[in-house]
Amino acid sequence: METVKPERRRPIALLSLPNTGSDWFASLLLKQNPALKYFREFFNPICNPKYEDELRGAFGCEMVDNYQMIAKPHGPCEEVYRRTWAREKYNFTKENYSAFNLRWFHGKFDCFVLYRRVEMTLPGGRLQVKTWYDAMYGSLIKNKWSLERDVRALIDFAAASADTIAKRQVPAFVIYYYKLLKDAHRYNMPVLDYEKLMQSSPEEVVYLVRELPGVVDAKQLAQDLCESRRPTQKNFGELRADAFFAQLTALARTCGGDWVAELAFQANGRRQPAGEKPVPAG
Repeated sequence: METVKPERRRPIALLSLPNTGSDWFASLLLKQNPALKYFREFFNPICNPKYEDELRGAFGCEMVDNYQMIAKPHGPCEEVYRRTWAREKYNFTKENYSAFNLRWFHGKFDCFVLYRRVEMTLPGGRLQVKTWYDAMYGSLIKNKWSLERDVRALIDFAAASADTIAKRQVPAFVIYYYKLLKDAHRYNMPVLDYEKLMQSSPEEVVYLVRELPGVVDAKQLAQDLCESRRPTQKNFGELRADAFFAQLTALARTCGGDWVAELAFQANGRRQPAGEKPVPAG
């Protein structure tokens, strides 16, 4: 019989990017743990009308007057937290625009990251996906000089080649996941690979999820995941950015090393073997 873990006192945050399966996973996490009180994207101003004017001072979304906050580091998150989340009784949120506030989320929440590779994510089946990623790209350009040197290097490389709306989605995906993965490893935060959820046996899925925050019945969660999973593959070739993606991820691997090893996936489905030195973009 699966051991039931005691309820955590710290709230939980599932951190990911748009269109990466986080709604599906969050729904099943809630199913096996009725003690979770969930608000979907609490810190996203467009998703939280009650606090939208408070939240926009520290957190970003795709709205025209707020997109710049998505990649802005060092905002007044603590002050806004006290005036919003701290007044409510929620203990679980999932956030899609969290990459540049991960350090703050780590201080307040028990966090884990959900990673889904680009072939399963772009292009999105909904027009909004293009809007989300374009806002994320615009925020990178707006905030470049406030970001770390390695992130600036990725932005500079991207800006020289991302000459279409379609191509701008690619550096948004790569650079935000680069930041999420790098900081997740820095803070010893669990990273859950979506593809493994799609391909693993129920017994293997138990192992993947059993130590995640919010999991009280890993066997039930694994069963629900395996019964409801629908493997997906996008037509990444539509973006005409295969070479650009390969070069940008190679540069990301050069900058971030093993901390961003998940980005070793290439658009043709080949994963760079562990220990193989990435080839910098020429």
